[in-house]
Amino acid sequence: MFHSSLIYSRLARKTKQRKYLKRAKQMVSKMSHVTKTRGGNNLHRYLLMKADAMAASGKEKIPTVKREYDNAIACCARSGYVHDTALGYELAAEYFLSVQEQQRQTHPGSAASAKKPSSNKKQQTNKDRAKASSPQCITNDIIKDYLSNSVSLYDEWGAKAKVGRMLSKYLTKFPELASLVEDSSKGKKTKGHTAEARLCVSAAHKMFDKINLDVL
Repeated sequence: MFHSSLIYSRLARKTKQRKYLKRAKQMVSKMSHVTKTRGGNNLHRYLLMKADAMAASGKEKIPTVKREYDNAIACCARSGYVHDTALGYELAAEYFLSVQEQQRQTHPGSAASAKKPSSNKKQQTNKDRAKASSPQCITNDIIKDYLSNSVSLYDEWGAKAKVGRMLSKYLTKFPELASLVEDSSKGKKTKGHTAEARLCVSAAHKMFDKINLDVL
């Protein structure tokens, strides 16, 4: 149910076909029922499904979707699910990248106009700053932060193949990601984790410490 919902959300975002979004929402509704009737063990996954379906709908404002992703990521982290926390960061980053691409398509002349000399450079600079600080504006720094946390957590979880695929996909645009894996391979502690990411790793380590390997 969990992975099917994420697949439908991705298909809905790529194809813009309502049937896929409808399927994703149906899965979200089913998972909501599961969390209410069978306990909250899947609450973190329900929140991820909900956030991703909301992102796929394209109807909600960017800050609203970002907040839903952040809530889901925080829930995954508090529960100690390293892989799902990494997935949450990855899903959010993919959404931000799609929003950024849509913004470029909507304002194709913005980049070109930025290169032209302005008669009033101070006024232009103030406009650029206001645009960058807008909650609707997705910057490369925001995307890089989410991708960095995702790659770091996947790496710490041991998903080396997944890390390799992400690096091959995003390294050209975000070359800083390579240093995260290099530091990990040298035994250095990864820098730049958000509070949620640090909490996730800490919770996972505590959970592993409680496991009695001699009994297994």
